[in-house]
Amino acid sequence: VGVIRPLPGWEKRGLDKFSPGLSVFRQDLQQERTGKWGGDVHYCHIYTRIGACKWSDWEGQENDTHWEGRDDFDRDWTTLGMLLDLGNGTLSVYQSGRRLGTL
Repeated sequence: VGVIRPLPGWEKRGLDKFSPGLSVFRQDLQQERTGKWGGDVHYCHIYTRIGACKWSDWEGQENDTHWEGRDDFDRDWTTLGMLLDLGNGTLSVYQSGRRLGTL
């Protein structure tokens, strides 16, 4: 589960697979950068089964950490809610209407 910056036109590329963390896409993703892109997180991927969170700015290596709230995640539940707060630069994860944590 994750979020990524808008990539206009990428749906027309006819890709069979896509993952923003793969180095094969890095150069193309870097070319999408605009002056509106602030900060150092251009995508964030949460691995719910292991409680990991990976993110990158597509300039260097991927960063990862365990996300706060992962221990409260019910692994048998299949639906998550995510709230991206661009003003504060946070991503909150919700399950069953309850905030589990904020990245």
